[in-house]
Amino acid sequence: MSTLRRVVKPSVLRMNNDSRLRELDLKSSSLYLSHQDSDLGFSFQQQLEASTLAPELKDRISVRCFDFLKEVLVQYQMRLPASMEMLCKLELFCPKLVMSTINRPGVKDLPAEFFSCVVDTLGSQWRSIASAGFSSDQAIDAFWLEVEAFQDAGGIQCFKELALGVIKSEPNKVSNKEQDLFFGGELAEASCLTAACNNFCFLLISRATLCICNCSLSASSAGRNFNF
Repeated sequence: MSTLRRVVKPSVLRMNNDSRLRELDLKSSSLYLSHQDSDLGFSFQQQLEASTLAPELKDRISVRCFDFLKEVLVQYQMRLPASMEMLCKLELFCPKLVMSTINRPGVKDLPAEFFSCVVDTLGSQWRSIASAGFSSDQAIDAFWLEVEAFQDAGGIQCFKELALGVIKSEPNKVSNKEQDLFFGGELAEASCLTAACNNFCFLLISRATLCICNCSLSASSAGRNFNF
């Protein structure tokens, strides 16, 4: 949501709740502030103001960064449904839910695509884990690493296939930050990058663009023709 606030008109934010904001037509220009009024980041603004580029080139750089941010929002929106679906699947493996004796999902509720073992093996391990005495008061990654390493009296890792299926799914699908936000009940924030990350992206882009402009101006003064 922090990304949205940087470029979208305040009236749009006031008139829509979080759910409706996620459904906006983000390709509609009527939703957005002008590039002059948008927040492209403090570092970006500082470097742009300190630059000796002509005003029209500075304006062009701002427009391009503004357009980039709008495209980021469109891409966020495109990926959100798949991300939320994956987060819902991962919720089934929250330690408190796994170790629960009341609200525990059945084997048929588990996402089969996570696991490479046969259904009978998965079912046996899933039914046994609730009585194995693992602590549910720990982070999801720590919990499943402990489950994967657990050995019975015979030295056999009796939950290996189940645990590996969950462990392999987590880092490839969503970040630890998204998981923590989801399991903490802050689902609305899970799809957003932090403002610091956005500032960093814009700083890199602005530096690269300023470099291109300077090269272009130098080349032009030397009698060569470059298109920016």
